[in-house]
Amino acid sequence: MDKKVLVIGLDCATSQIVFDRREELPVIQELIANGLYGNLRSSDPPITIPAWMVMCTGKDPGKLGLYGFRHRKDYSYKDIWIATSYSIREKTVWDII
Repeated sequence: MDKKVLVIGLDCATSQIVFDRREELPVIQELIANGLYGNLRSSDPPITIPAWMVMCTGKDPGKLGLYGFRHRKDYSYKDIWIATSYSIREKTVWDII
């Protein structure tokens, strides 16, 4: 039998919701009962954009140069850029696979 991996990311879902109240989430409960699971520590800062890319690249936000959605181009607040997938210069897990 081929082994398969499923990674489920529930953005902003705390472990208390997913694990302590899993009887309210029957699909999650079944996946936990029939597979392996564990808690992961988020990145610093624990914000959506860097957190997902830290997980997918194994690099910290400093290496990625990514701390949130919006970034200043210079030291003012007038010129910003928005993070997109093109902002990531490191290889992701799907690039490596």
